[in-house]
Amino acid sequence: MRFSSASRRCPACPATGAITLPPLIGLFSRVPFTVEGRVIERERVPLAQFRTVSAGYFEALRIPLKRGRTFSERDTDRTQPAAIVNEALAERWLDDLDPIGARLLVDDSDGPPRPIGIVGVVGNVQQIALDGKEPTWDLYVTYPQIHADTLARRGVEHVLDDSDERRSPGALSTAFVREMRRVDPDVVASQIRPLDHNLIDALAPRRFSVSLMAGFGARGTGAGADGDLRRHRVLGQPARA
Repeated sequence: MRFSSASRRCPACPATGAITLPPLIGLFSRVPFTVEGRVIERERVPLAQFRTVSAGYFEALRIPLKRGRTFSERDTDRTQPAAIVNEALAERWLDDLDPIGARLLVDDSDGPPRPIGIVGVVGNVQQIALDGKEPTWDLYVTYPQIHADTLARRGVEHVLDDSDERRSPGALSTAFVREMRRVDPDVVASQIRPLDHNLIDALAPRRFSVSLMAGFGARGTGAGADGDLRRHRVLGQPARA
């Protein structure tokens, strides 16, 4: 994968990864799945949040590995399809199985569902919004193993991580894009910004609601105080003869 080649050539980027839809951008990508060997009614087939990631993605975002392994460059289009699921999916649908080695039938193509073996379990991530009451069921596959039917619909978002906070995100992205263009001069880079901005955007509606309620509260308190003052003035007036 060209992304991996550029990552190795970028010493300023100690941890890199790629994903189709980063967390907290408010977009859905869901795929039907079942556990191999289990029969389930068609209308009850569950949907997982479906993400395609590169080797190094979980490390770059510091998503904890709970069991098994993450993706590596050994996962190619010539090896057995591999999947990583989050804890919520494993607990709900694989509660009585060892998730490592279990196979899911994933309906990510125009043909019948394909079997994909689970190689790892990772921590839950707030994929859609911060106020989700229950974690989503997350299913990850890796770029070299994307089904041909969905290849044209898979976008790429790059993720860069640097433990040295003194480095600016702009400098890191510039260095990475430069290496990407050495590998592929036609690569297009856009909307480069820190991943923290996704969190800021996700919090914006909540901040607006809090500010709005605070404004109404302040006006209500002022109106109440003003009413009390008027009432006391009326009560304090001398009686008319």
